[in-house]
Amino acid sequence: MIKGHQTFAILFWLNNQRTKNEKSTIYLRLTIDNKRVEMTTHLRVETKCWDQKAQRVKGKTEESQTINRQLGIMQADVHKHYGLLLAYEKPVTAETVKNAYLGIGEKQKTLCEAFDVHNTRFAEKVKAGKKSNGTLKRFHIAKHKAVAFMHYQFHVSDKPLNEIKFSFAPDFEHFLTTVQVMGNNTATKYLKILKQVMKMSVEQGWIIPIH
Repeated sequence: MIKGHQTFAILFWLNNQRTKNEKSTIYLRLTIDNKRVEMTTHLRVETKCWDQKAQRVKGKTEESQTINRQLGIMQADVHKHYGLLLAYEKPVTAETVKNAYLGIGEKQKTLCEAFDVHNTRFAEKVKAGKKSNGTLKRFHIAKHKAVAFMHYQFHVSDKPLNEIKFSFAPDFEHFLTTVQVMGNNTATKYLKILKQVMKMSVEQGWIIPIH
């Protein structure tokens, strides 16, 4: 497969040196621009059941179909992380794609850290006379409200951005209007600020939007 001028290939193969109970481990080999890395799928199959040409398990048994389904999911996930690295213009090598797939890499930013970046940038605009200091104060209050919500809902003071689900926003609004007995219009303003921070996080590549 070729994207731009870069070569990209995925190969599943049976590692007969990693055998247990007469079953060998299936490995994934990722090659980008002739540089390759390998990683285990943690899936095992008997050698006689493996079709190297198709890179899948032979037969129509429930076990073979389950393994083949998992291989397909793994292949699609590796493709996805490769595409995301390209989209966010980050270094794309066999090693960086592998690390992205395994969740190894840059420290995941948290919601509070995202608020801090957002509010610091806004403060610079206030200093330059481009924005209102009153709005900046609302942004700081919004962060404190978000922290109070996380304490109430999750018993933590902060959460990694990749752990924040779509339900976070409506749950946050419900918390503001019920637990903190805030008016609907005021709660909506804080919810809007939260969404601005999340939008900035997507633009910065700190979280991946789900389509």
